[in-house]
Amino acid sequence: MEKYLCAVPLVLLFCFAFACQDKAAMVELEKFRAQAKVEERNKALVNRLWEAWNKKDFETIKEMGTPEYLWYLPSNSTEPISREEGLEKVKRFHSIFPDINFSIEEVIAVGDKVISRYIMRGTHQGEFQGIPATGNKVEISGITISRIENGKIVEEREERDMLGFMQQLGMELKPIETNAIQAQTPPQAQTESVEQELIKLENDWLQAFFENDDAFADRFLADDYLGTDEHGNIKNKAQEIAEIKVGAHLSTSGVLDNIKIRVYGDAAVVTGRRIMKGLFQGKEYRSPYLWTDIFIKRGGRWQCVASHASKAIPQGK
Repeated sequence: MEKYLCAVPLVLLFCFAFACQDKAAMVELEKFRAQAKVEERNKALVNRLWEAWNKKDFETIKEMGTPEYLWYLPSNSTEPISREEGLEKVKRFHSIFPDINFSIEEVIAVGDKVISRYIMRGTHQGEFQGIPATGNKVEISGITISRIENGKIVEEREERDMLGFMQQLGMELKPIETNAIQAQTPPQAQTESVEQELIKLENDWLQAFFENDDAFADRFLADDYLGTDEHGNIKNKAQEIAEIKVGAHLSTSGVLDNIKIRVYGDAAVVTGRRIMKGLFQGKEYRSPYLWTDIFIKRGGRWQCVASHASKAIPQGK
């Protein structure tokens, strides 16, 4: 009997130990269930974001991010994109690839992060990074890691197959020349050909002023063109074309001289003097200007991306 009585405390001790272990296990289980619910909500949030991308629902895209939202593209970028900048980027991308669609292949939630693996498909129907519309169908893969706090996306880090993307737009991957100077300096015959082409463009550009040829101006000026006149006014492409179209320039003729050209691969700097002639208050005038134009070759065509003009000061003054 005494042996049985001695065993009772041991049994009670074991029961107490098991009860404590079971309680701790239940606490851990509840934590796990709560975290699983949060992760499911986070996955649903990210899925709604991709749906908004495909539907061009820009307002929903904006609302799903916090005001402090940052987008790192590529993921190691040191200059993250803000929510407002990102929204404009999304809108531009949709205008260039109107049928863009993101097919979500996997969505994995871990803690406060959601990992999405997608395939992006679309048709190139607008200028992208200097590449004119090609009509090419593109298909690339990518991965985005979204960090979520209180039901809002606060940060995203993304990697896309940009090399494959650019190749599908017609770009070629070529090895770097061992001689950097040779790579940047075209052969003399090629340089002379480029110089003649740029001189013709400059003369045609001058003639466009007198003929109000806004169509030529549209071809000559790059979409990101900025020009500074002799008064320090800065004009973009649309403003420059508008002035040419309505004949805002008083001059009726002009000539170019002292043209100098420096070619650096697909970039060139052209400087010279422009003498403008015309009538003002019944009197003839002759105004010399010094100018600099910067050209970039995009899609096989030279376009002016920046210009500056100033009145030439006569010697001795």
